[in-house]
Amino acid sequence: MNQELLALDQVSVHPELARHGIGNAPLEAVTALARQRGYTSICGTTFRDVIFNAPLYAAMGCVEDPTRIQ
Repeated sequence: MNQELLALDQVSVHPELARHGIGNAPLEAVTALARQRGYTSICGTTFRDVIFNAPLYAAMGCVEDPTRIQ
């Protein structure tokens, strides 16, 4: 299978459990699955105004794609 895009809807972690790798685990699993299945991109959505979202996604290697912003 050679697909272009895998969509990731949402990953949420309760604030009391933050900074324990709980958010990283599903993102790493989705990334591995996407590679295994031949996807070339993963698309996800998040909120810019939530202070902990951007650092998490940036640490995972994610970048904002302005061509996909709606």
